[in-house]
Amino acid sequence: MPSCKPSQQTIIQRRRHRLKTPDAIVVASASVADAVLLTNDRQLLKLDDLKTCALKIKGV
Repeated sequence: MPSCKPSQQTIIQRRRHRLKTPDAIVVASASVADAVLLTNDRQLLKLDDLKTCALKIKGV
């Protein structure tokens, strides 16, 4: 993915994946930082162009 400003990346991610704005900000931040996103959000775990990792909740 081409490097963009976080604000531009937020718009791209929001449109591409039909995300709500807060989720798009989180996804864009992880994408720009080339970071792994830790989440239990099923929609975010399905994103192919993002490194994600599901959190395991202890005792559940």
